[in-house]
Amino acid sequence: MSASDDAELLDAFLTEAGELVEQLGDQLMALESDPRDHDTLNAVFRTFHTVKGGAGFLSIKPLVELCHTAENLLNQARNAKFVLSPEQIEQLFKTSDVVTAMLDAVRAGQPAEPAPADLLAGLELPSAEAAPSPAAPPIASETTPPLPSSPAPADIVAAPSASATATTESGSISDDEFEALLDQLYGTGHAPGSTEPDLQAVAESAASAAPAPVAPSADKTAPSMTPAAADPAAPVAPVPAPVPVARPATADTAAAKPAAAVEHTIRIDTARLDSLINQAGELVLVRNRLANTASHIHDTTLERVVNEFDRVLNALQGSVMLLRMQPVSRLFQRVPRQLRDLSHQLGKQVRLQVEGEETNLDRSLVDALADPLVHLLRNAVDHGIETPEVRAAAGKPPEGTIELSAGQQGERIVITIRDDGKGMDPELLRRKAVEKGVVDADRAARLSEQECYELVFQAGFSTRDTVSEVSGRGVGMDVVKTRIIELGGTLAIHSELGVGTRITLSLPLTLAILQVMMVQIGSRLLALTLSNVSEVFELDPEQVSMLDGRAVIANHGTALPLCDLSDWLETGSGQELLTTVVVVQIAHQRLGVMVDRVLGREEVMIKPLSGPLRQLAGLAGATITGDGRIALVLDIGNIANHHLHHVPPYKVKH
Repeated sequence: MSASDDAELLDAFLTEAGELVEQLGDQLMALESDPRDHDTLNAVFRTFHTVKGGAGFLSIKPLVELCHTAENLLNQARNAKFVLSPEQIEQLFKTSDVVTAMLDAVRAGQPAEPAPADLLAGLELPSAEAAPSPAAPPIASETTPPLPSSPAPADIVAAPSASATATTESGSISDDEFEALLDQLYGTGHAPGSTEPDLQAVAESAASAAPAPVAPSADKTAPSMTPAAADPAAPVAPVPAPVPVARPATADTAAAKPAAAVEHTIRIDTARLDSLINQAGELVLVRNRLANTASHIHDTTLERVVNEFDRVLNALQGSVMLLRMQPVSRLFQRVPRQLRDLSHQLGKQVRLQVEGEETNLDRSLVDALADPLVHLLRNAVDHGIETPEVRAAAGKPPEGTIELSAGQQGERIVITIRDDGKGMDPELLRRKAVEKGVVDADRAARLSEQECYELVFQAGFSTRDTVSEVSGRGVGMDVVKTRIIELGGTLAIHSELGVGTRITLSLPLTLAILQVMMVQIGSRLLALTLSNVSEVFELDPEQVSMLDGRAVIANHGTALPLCDLSDWLETGSGQELLTTVVVVQIAHQRLGVMVDRVLGREEVMIKPLSGPLRQLAGLAGATITGDGRIALVLDIGNIANHHLHHVPPYKVKH
């Protein structure tokens, strides 16, 4: 086997094993809630069995040893020899973490470190439990779709063995028989150094375990082997994890599902997918230039061709963008395990409710949102949910609830995190902000309740007087907000004292192609994300006033802060006064962006910046307009956040 083949096998193993271990967290939580559930026991067992088989084939000895030890414990439990204790389940959680660490090490090109001795000892069965129990009832069999049988060569006649005949007649094989066959095919996971099985012997053994071929009948239909126990130890068929906060489907339910529900998918290198998406984006730019040219020629035939091209491109663009989408469940699947560990650490009882897992999200956003989401949820458990004693005193159930939901609203994805904890006290927030020097006393006294809630996103702000392993350093929430803004999203917070807190994230469906509003300042073209624009109006200089050292104008009964982009760009405007205001909405905050004129809306593909421009805050990228000019795409969320909270006020030119 060549080095490239080895690398390909290793990559395939790491990908599949990583997916299985991600599912393992949900499976173990389901097992913790019902240790007697045979379906869940089987699912956890098979996860370790599959990972062990692949690790044995690739000679990853520490991973083989750890999975084999966990497998032995689970095998006794699933054969009803005993019921797993909370301590043993906790050891399985720790085993899952160590398996993840080993996979990460192998992925980084490092050797997997042996599992801690105390962990292996915790997975060993006491001698009393290891003894077989004659009264143990058998586990109900499961069903899987038929496995395709391979016809024998025409010049070979094989007589069916007794076991094979029995299998063919009954249409099923036992759990132990199927797992033994898998061990023969993929290896039992013995540590490297032991004698490797002869490939020819394995092939002959596998052939003897399979149903013997039958002479062709009139309908030319070959028999198939249907195992009684669905064992996805084979790498091509991983077991789906039990859904969080819901009981996993039983074997009978699974058997009732039609075979047509099986998905047929292939793995594609993400670099190839990104290349395809980039090419679709280039076509958008070509379409814009073609439409601009056609508008100057005024040829009816050309206009019809352009319209047809536009229709086909829109369909192609939609199909390509779907390839980039992933269900938000991939983002949510890590949450239950993390909340479980944190609630145990803090001595709190927390129940998680998840909705909208089928909502699709851009693949790059799924990866980028992982850390911010974890921090927001940890913050909800640590700062929001009270201890059972405090909740009981307040007339609440001892178990707190955190709701995590996702949904699509127009061209944006909205993710909401809601808890039924103690909520936030605006007066406490004001006092802490003054103590930590975030605002002065005069400014704090004039803050609205909503502005008080926004203080939690300021760097260095914390309501905790002491620092713990979980929180209290005043870092994290500001990083979360900055990251969300960098992704073109917004973050809003609402709280009610004694009732709870709700945090809402709003993000674009995709980061590749956007609808923008083109504006001009002097000779420079700029693009604002259209989803952030709420209105446009002409500016009357006489209505501009100063508030807290910043230029504002009355708009819909409130003071609208004004931002002069020509000052930010350090370029002069074509006029003495920027006369047009584009109002942008960033969560609960509004900002009036002053420009020379508005050119209209356009669909563009964002190109990343390079060189010095890449370091300039407030720029999301660049694009090419329909007439071939370059326009800078503004990160308006970053500009608004910077203008309202961090920099001296921009000047209004008179």
